[in-house]
Amino acid sequence: MLPIMPDIRKLLAVSIIIFSSIFSVVATGDVFKAYPGTPLFEKPDSLSRIVKVVEKERDFEVLEKKTVFLSKNPVVPWKEHHPLTLYVDFYRVKDDTGEFWVSPSFIYYEKEKTALCVPTPRYSYGFAGFIFLAVSLCAGYSAVCLYFLRRPLFPRYAGPLGLLFIIMLRSAFLAFIIYNAGNIVNLPFDEPGYFKVGYDIAHGSMSKWIYTIGHGMIMIPFIIAGNAETYYEIAHEVSFFNAFIVYPACIALAYLILRKACMGMLKALTATAIFAFLPFFIYPAEGYAMNKFGMIVSLPDCFAGSYTLFNLYTVSGFNGMSDTTAMFFVLLSVMLSLYLDKRTYVFVIVPAIFSFACLIRINNIFFSPLIAYLLLGYPGKESMDLRSALKNIAIACGVFLIVFLPQLIINEKLYGAFYRFAYSLHGNRAHEGFAFTQLAFGIPFIFNCSFLYISLFAVSILLIKDKSLKTVLVLWAIPMLFFFCGYPENIGSPVRFIVSLFPAFTAAFVAAFPDNIRKSKWRTILLLSLALILLLTFPRSLQDYPYYFLYNCLSYAMFVFFAVLLVWTLFDIAFHSFLRRPKISDQDVMGTPDKT
Repeated sequence: MLPIMPDIRKLLAVSIIIFSSIFSVVATGDVFKAYPGTPLFEKPDSLSRIVKVVEKERDFEVLEKKTVFLSKNPVVPWKEHHPLTLYVDFYRVKDDTGEFWVSPSFIYYEKEKTALCVPTPRYSYGFAGFIFLAVSLCAGYSAVCLYFLRRPLFPRYAGPLGLLFIIMLRSAFLAFIIYNAGNIVNLPFDEPGYFKVGYDIAHGSMSKWIYTIGHGMIMIPFIIAGNAETYYEIAHEVSFFNAFIVYPACIALAYLILRKACMGMLKALTATAIFAFLPFFIYPAEGYAMNKFGMIVSLPDCFAGSYTLFNLYTVSGFNGMSDTTAMFFVLLSVMLSLYLDKRTYVFVIVPAIFSFACLIRINNIFFSPLIAYLLLGYPGKESMDLRSALKNIAIACGVFLIVFLPQLIINEKLYGAFYRFAYSLHGNRAHEGFAFTQLAFGIPFIFNCSFLYISLFAVSILLIKDKSLKTVLVLWAIPMLFFFCGYPENIGSPVRFIVSLFPAFTAAFVAAFPDNIRKSKWRTILLLSLALILLLTFPRSLQDYPYYFLYNCLSYAMFVFFAVLLVWTLFDIAFHSFLRRPKISDQDVMGTPDKT
């Protein structure tokens, strides 16, 4: 008989704990039914003193219910700080001996004399069922089109239906992970600060805010609707709003941008699908102790001590951070710049939206070269003479400043200067913005943790033949990438800060493939081979990196390559838009001969 493996023992132990946690305590109405092994706490906190442990089944009178985000992750007690935490329901109960706090998420572990917290599935079967039904309908439509009719049922709506399928499948996948992770969430970092801004604005007050006002204004409807006094009262609503409404809208905007920017429907859908699903399987690996950074290929994890789950929640928008909403307004600005004609109202609408994106995250200003190129120099739209161009530039700058003016007034009132932002109160170097001394750390950190995206982008950008598309992708990705390589606090996350760039990375790879694969099969083979080699050579952990020095060298080489590419692109735009004079033909000089 084979001995039981340690992994199986752990599985059995966890199963017993989960079974016990689900059935040990039940709160119905004003009565809390506790079973043997239920710990009673002094305060609604897992770190508070355990007053006593229930020895036999009994009922308690419920006085109050409170949902608490645990300040320390109880699943990994050996970690002083972990970016994941758990939220649990605590009930204030009383009996003849006094009042206590009890939670259905904890059981008492006699051997260690401590309380164990067990993540349990939390979310609605109805929500999961709706997502599953929508995905099934989209999949059924795709199957009929591809395998039976060999053509779309509704050719005019093939692109939108394909986009809907991508969005619903991605939502279903994320909902499945959230459901299985249960009450595991990202530990709130900046969210309470954003909430403070929104709360003060909603109540007509002002204080020393530590963030810009944009994301706080987005929280105002949640604050008013929930009559919330703290961020934790609206944390779930904001997280679901970001993950299942704002982020799918970003996917749709990315598709519209790529569809318009000289990419066909199939290529745009492919790039959008890669952007939507690759973060579920590719994760950054951050080895700060070893000073090693890279990427790993892994399936999603639902363990409360998992850094892959933290990064998935971060990139997928399942949090209350500003990154997802900032990406939405940036992509909306880009999309409108592409689709609207060069008329005066465009130079009002787009700068206003873009200015609000900068109110959410001031570093979005590095997308301004892209917006300027799309409004002034993008081919395919009617050209403007110099006078019209200067007039529209003045209008755009004026509108941008008008929308941004409240933040400048707040800067002067609270921090003493128009140019001094709330980041000066953070107690770190965030207010510096960009520091050349940070590049030695930032280049390998940012580039290696997104090595697959950036390396494929670097190769693909050389193979893209469409000049305007190449210019759009370069201006989209490189300025912001450079900024965060030198951002003094980029240690906070290697992917959160650059999530707006992922559509450009995936679009470059897809756009590099020829429209007619049969005629350009060698370029196709080259791209596919490179992608496969990069994917297969990714280690599963940092300890397995055999050529880490080479990874670092490549990251610096790509940084230099991108710098040259950006300078060349900007010079090319300036040369073609402003410096080059149109050729004068003989007819322009001599006049057109009469036809009489």
